[in-house]
Amino acid sequence: MTAGPLDVTIKADDAELDTLATEYFDAYGPQWRTRTRPLVVRLRRSHTQPSVRGSMLRCARMRVDRHGDEYTADGLSGLHARGISNSDADRWTISVPPILTFEELQIVELQDLLGLACTAGWRAAGWIAVHAGVVTKNEHTALLCASSGGGKSTLTTALVRNGWQTLGDDKVLLRCTRQPVAASLLRTFNLDPRTAEWFASLAPLSELPRYSQWTQKRRVGVDAVRNGALRSRAVPTHVVQLVRSAQAVPARATAMQRSEVLPTLLRQVVIPNDREIARALMSALAAASRGWRGFFFEIGENAYAADSWLNAFEGAFRNGAEHT
Repeated sequence: MTAGPLDVTIKADDAELDTLATEYFDAYGPQWRTRTRPLVVRLRRSHTQPSVRGSMLRCARMRVDRHGDEYTADGLSGLHARGISNSDADRWTISVPPILTFEELQIVELQDLLGLACTAGWRAAGWIAVHAGVVTKNEHTALLCASSGGGKSTLTTALVRNGWQTLGDDKVLLRCTRQPVAASLLRTFNLDPRTAEWFASLAPLSELPRYSQWTQKRRVGVDAVRNGALRSRAVPTHVVQLVRSAQAVPARATAMQRSEVLPTLLRQVVIPNDREIARALMSALAAASRGWRGFFFEIGENAYAADSWLNAFEGAFRNGAEHT
């Protein structure tokens, strides 16, 4: 199994744990040609007495501490993880209470812990996870930024159906070298069934299972949107902040000041409380985004029913976004 640059090995105490972990990693793709870092995850049934304060990170159902190369984390259902991320590999043990029944919340917690293991491994391999859509056409590659539920997936899908290629609609990896590179992680889109009214040729989205209890979205393969649209890597040139309007206003692109590009990008990255990691992330992203351009893209209710939104989006690359 793989997760971007990670070569993943799962060791599980029972078939249920093995299936849940395998399903998580099966979502990653396309498979990278070179996988440079081993990630070994052991899942065991065991009672634990965790003492995690959340000094590094706190989110909805997970707390994380870090001490040098060692991570500890727990979830509200009693799951506990301990990981070592050193110079050559990542090794994690996730302990699951013996009598725990996996329902949606417990599955989400396990996925959060597996995601933490991946994030640590990606960072050690020189990559930063960015929660953004990425689209590319000709010499332009844009990171599409918005909060969860802000419309990244819908805009990415609409662009792909109009000739753009994509690296993903929600999460990509960014390598902050002298020439920054974005790389694809997932081969699926996360689409709300309500978008079917604009994308009629897709299979009925409401008939697909939800991928999380936190959302109504369904996973749809990129090839089901447009065959051959998934691209593995691209060099970013733009940051686009999506602004949704509840009114049926015409789509409009407005130029972003240079000073707004980095803060827009940072909002799409989980910056932990850990000062060492936070400083490294922010410095790398500042260097990577230097020279990128940006614009705000405002799109109104039901805008994808007409073609004018596409002219406004693509015009911002050809002619520059308007200044206000």
